Amino acid sequence: MKVGIEKVETESRPTYSLYYNNQECGCMMDNENGIWIYEPNGHEALILSAEEIQHLGKQILEQAG
Repeated sequence: MKVGIEKVETESRPTYSLYYNNQECGCMMDNENGIWIYEPNGHEALILSAEEIQHLGKQILEQAG
């Protein structure tokens, strides 16, 4: 599965919009404890398990770092 990622400028923690098939499907952010949170975006959301969310979050950090 290929998911596109785009950093969103916010005043709080870094947030990343997720795109699948060129459509925005939600966003991800990590909380103060380093746990990644996925917020789906309407009917186009991806179905991700807790493990997949954490794995994707780690990949985001590696690419952004």
